[in-house]
Amino acid sequence: MTAWGRHLNTCYTSRMPRPPVKLSTIPKNPGVYLYKDSSGQVLYVGKAKDLRNRVSSYWHKSAQLEAAKQIMLEKITGLDYIMVDSETEALFLETTLIKKHHPPYNVIMKDDKYFSYIKINLREEYPSVTITRRIVKDGSRHFGPYPSTKAVRDTLKHLKKIFPFKTCLNPPDKPCFDYRIHRCAGHDTGPKSRTEYRFTIESFVHFLEGHADEVLSDLNNRMDEMSRQQNFEMAAVYRDRISAIRRMLERQKVILTHTDNLDFISLARQDGLSAINLFVFREGKLINKKSFILKNASDQSDRELTASFIEQYYTQSTDHPKYVILGQLPNRPDEIQKLLQLKIVTAQRGQKAQLLKLGSANALDALSKTKASWESDADKGKEAVRELKKRLHFTQPLHRVETYDISNIQGTSPVGSMVVFEDGLPKKSDYRKFKIKTVIGSNDPAMLAEMLTRRFEHTATGSKTEWPRPDLVILDGGKGQLSVVTKQLAKKEVSIPIVALAKRLEEIYFPDKPNPIVLPANSPALFLVQRMRDEAHRFAIGFYRQTHRKKSVGSQIDMIPGVGPKTKKKLIKQFGSVEGVRRADEQKLIETVGAKTAKAIRDALG
Repeated sequence: MTAWGRHLNTCYTSRMPRPPVKLSTIPKNPGVYLYKDSSGQVLYVGKAKDLRNRVSSYWHKSAQLEAAKQIMLEKITGLDYIMVDSETEALFLETTLIKKHHPPYNVIMKDDKYFSYIKINLREEYPSVTITRRIVKDGSRHFGPYPSTKAVRDTLKHLKKIFPFKTCLNPPDKPCFDYRIHRCAGHDTGPKSRTEYRFTIESFVHFLEGHADEVLSDLNNRMDEMSRQQNFEMAAVYRDRISAIRRMLERQKVILTHTDNLDFISLARQDGLSAINLFVFREGKLINKKSFILKNASDQSDRELTASFIEQYYTQSTDHPKYVILGQLPNRPDEIQKLLQLKIVTAQRGQKAQLLKLGSANALDALSKTKASWESDADKGKEAVRELKKRLHFTQPLHRVETYDISNIQGTSPVGSMVVFEDGLPKKSDYRKFKIKTVIGSNDPAMLAEMLTRRFEHTATGSKTEWPRPDLVILDGGKGQLSVVTKQLAKKEVSIPIVALAKRLEEIYFPDKPNPIVLPANSPALFLVQRMRDEAHRFAIGFYRQTHRKKSVGSQIDMIPGVGPKTKKKLIKQFGSVEGVRRADEQKLIETVGAKTAKAIRDALG
């Protein structure tokens, strides 16, 4: 984006909903607006072709707001906005900010920040196929999004039997295990191997694009050519791929006479929950089916739910259809079609209407499974909390529990983690990371004390960001850690129940009791405590590796002539680690830092 502007205003409140700022001061540019409450939490993110007109429309006497928006209006005390160059930029920025803030009055695709893509690195000599959660414009092809990494793995597992693509990071001359069982052609280094492998990758790309008939035609031509050359071994390979693809297509029972690329979107609602089913048709064949659970949807109309889904999904999708088929038009259909270059049509009868009905049944099934899973998890969580409260002899409610851990190796790049469980279930939006700033050397108790001190500054009166007070704090460590932390917090007049979980026997220590509590083996309370401890450890380790990797890159690259702080930052951002720089594609390295510096890096790192 090239013309960003940002403006934050001091706001006022009143009994009746009033605009948080003087409306005439809002620019008439395209952009994104963020409504906030008195604590600074983002309530809603919206986009606009004209910021002033869009924001003003909420306070028009004639405004016909949905129930959720009317409730939201009572809570708005702040407005932030970002100006951009075009309405299209505003749409993509809106999606990014919704994923970042998860506002309670935006319809959100559950777990969309965990969407995954198939990535084919076409710049490699033998292109690899991997799974990624980010689309980076590095010359690779991306396909998705898929609702989960498991969905991508399942897809690749089946397709790898037909297209033996390379999924490992080994160079071509270092065969992987899949190569030895004839599931990877990315390590054949004979005279024509690279050409054959490129053909495999091109076929795979065309298949993912939905051009199965074209792939079959190409494979048939190759098989005939190999037969003419009396290369019967390769002819048999192509024959087997053709058979496998045909078997896959024969299992595809839903086929349309319409050969355009179509997406069918069906909505289902049940007990306050909502889900979308997406059928993906390419060249008349159903090639994918996806289900998405929607959050913050109970007070939204069907038309608003489908509009929000279309905007968020297709700004992240790498594959747009010619038509999107719905049972009824969404809100803002003209705007959506223009911004996303989609044609939205409705179907009330015939095969298309039947497919929408089938999609609704699939969405209801997804809702039922999700609801059953949530209810099961919630029941187990509450049972574990009840037992933990009883075992620890707590009389107060045990709603929010925070667990803390430290990660470092001999005091280098120390970091800490805070994970939060409410009613026995993780609340990941409240997880926090800490870089240890004041402790030198390997001293975990002091690091925990620093982290807890900084954490409870956020519950102090007048703090800029006030975090909820926990009902219990669990430290990953023994009695030594507990003693240091409680003394430090006592100096700050912080009074919160704190215990420590020793690793060896899972003993729970209290500050004022000589003997620990040992939870019964196989008890729900023990499983809950172990899960919280493991989650804090996982979160801390992940942050440590990220921090240490960046530091490692800097320390090894500092000595290379011509590499200063800006170049080092580029290398870290682009390649992530020294090993990533060492193994970087030559052209990509040159594009990142220039030919002269790239040569110096190659000479230094080998």
